[in-house]
Amino acid sequence: MVDTALTGFEVEKLEEIPVHYACTCSREKYYNALATLEPDEIDTLPAVDGKVEAVCPYCCRKYYFTKEELHELAESVREKRKNVSK
Repeated sequence: MVDTALTGFEVEKLEEIPVHYACTCSREKYYNALATLEPDEIDTLPAVDGKVEAVCPYCCRKYYFTKEELHELAESVREKRKNVSK
């Protein structure tokens, strides 16, 4: 890859190591991301079989949230925003 990127330059390889990618996604990260939505948006997320699916665009891992979990999240967000506005 370096040879391709630096075509025309003299390159001295000092070391070669394998490169790999490790995704750091988690269910908690997606839950926290959902918490940034408006409560009404959270409540109206479309559900298939009573679940909402979130898919990581990097590793394609799937995370599922039940409508009950999302309703509780929406209520929690409402409560936090209510307390902040006081």
